[in-house]
Amino acid sequence: MNTQYNKLCEYLLSFAENDEIKNKMKLILYDGKIGDFSVDSGIMKNNELIEQKKRIGYAYLLASNPNTFEEFLKNNINLFHGTNSNSISSILKYGMMSLKEQDKNKITNTTGERWSRIKNHPRSFISLTDDLDLAMDYSTGGKFEDGSFEVIIGISTKDIHNLKQVPFRNFI
Repeated sequence: MNTQYNKLCEYLLSFAENDEIKNKMKLILYDGKIGDFSVDSGIMKNNELIEQKKRIGYAYLLASNPNTFEEFLKNNINLFHGTNSNSISSILKYGMMSLKEQDKNKITNTTGERWSRIKNHPRSFISLTDDLDLAMDYSTGGKFEDGSFEVIIGISTKDIHNLKQVPFRNFI
């Protein structure tokens, strides 16, 4: 870890509201894990800068919203999909599907990047990342109209690994 990263870590640690949170933040920032929970899913390509960015994102979440972080920790949630509230009714009704699958089932998709909705080359996969900040970027990337808002869907690698279909109740 470089000096700039260490300075940022010290700055983030100053936001911890108590020693318990500060100690957990240190584990995330310097070890990348707490017990069995790791910010690295082992699925995504990784490098030092991406790893640092992920650790910073989780540490910030822990400092700013410890209850949400504790749910991630308790359920080992470290994979995310960013979308917006316009997708919730479709996800609850049909589940999460790739654009290709949605087209096949005649389900209208109004979320996601415009390029991924091209009819000639629809995506055959659902994008997931172990970078919480990246998922947040995706959730805010669309146009929000009529009161829609950002949504992050999270799941553990244990629950999603080798599955073709994941019931919505497994997401938080």
